[in-house]
Amino acid sequence: MNRTLKTMLMMFVVLLFIGTSSFAIAESLKPSAADYYTNLDKKIYSDFNNADVNVKEYVQIKDLESVAGKLDLTEKGRYQRTFREFARKNSKKSDQYVYVFISMKDEGSSKHSKYTIIDSETNKVLVEGNGWSAAK
Repeated sequence: MNRTLKTMLMMFVVLLFIGTSSFAIAESLKPSAADYYTNLDKKIYSDFNNADVNVKEYVQIKDLESVAGKLDLTEKGRYQRTFREFARKNSKKSDQYVYVFISMKDEGSSKHSKYTIIDSETNKVLVEGNGWSAAK
């Protein structure tokens, strides 16, 4: 009986390791955000022409807020709030990987920005937005 229990436990550990490893391998086979963007239908999302900032990231939903850290202070807070709210609403999917694209352009009298978040499994747009503000 003791030997059977040890064998079953060993099999469980091996199966758990295989399952975890295969998930990690599958995630590592996903294209980088830059590669994904290259093949993305530009009707779905495209950076501004002559943009000042273009961000392309592949992250888990729970880490979305960190993407905003790549932006200047003016935009960082707005995107942190937006991404925090999105992550909160999708907390059951917090480990899900997504592609995040942000583009910003300063046109002198105004600043324009847009973003989109795409599910890495289904390739569906989960959320998108845009905005503008008067230049200071």
